[in-house]
Amino acid sequence: CGDSTWNGDSIETFIAPGEANPTAWMETDVSAAGGMYMAAISGNGDSYGSAEALSQSGAGQCDIRGIEYAAQMTNTGYVVNLQLPWHHFVNMDQFADELAAYREFPPRVWRANFYRTNFFNSGQRNPQDFYAWNPTVANGQGASFHKPYEFGTMRLVDAPPGGGH
Repeated sequence: CGDSTWNGDSIETFIAPGEANPTAWMETDVSAAGGMYMAAISGNGDSYGSAEALSQSGAGQCDIRGIEYAAQMTNTGYVVNLQLPWHHFVNMDQFADELAAYREFPPRVWRANFYRTNFFNSGQRNPQDFYAWNPTVANGQGASFHKPYEFGTMRLVDAPPGGGH
């Protein structure tokens, strides 16, 4: 728990409230080996500033209220399941300013990005080793996912009548 998941093969999620370039976002990572890291990140809207770890370093499974995660190796790679309860996003102190700017609570629009690093061979840092829902690594330069101005946009919608998915 609380390990440096980004230094190995892992998936990462970055999520922030609102439509504007984020100045704070939640990062949650899960490694192929089953490690997990979670932090509240702050920045200037263009890049990473500081991180407040929400997961504590230590051996074993992270125990953060309501979060469920698991990684399972397969014949062709691995599968990660990650469930993040809504309360972690709407109750973060780091999001207070962003959330206060919206009449509708929680806001219907969020900024997000989803990543995968492919570092099965230790030390790889090639452009093709970084995958993103909305790419942030152009031609291998500035290999960082902490580029909130590149986050995509998610819109929350009401469930269809009958509760379908």
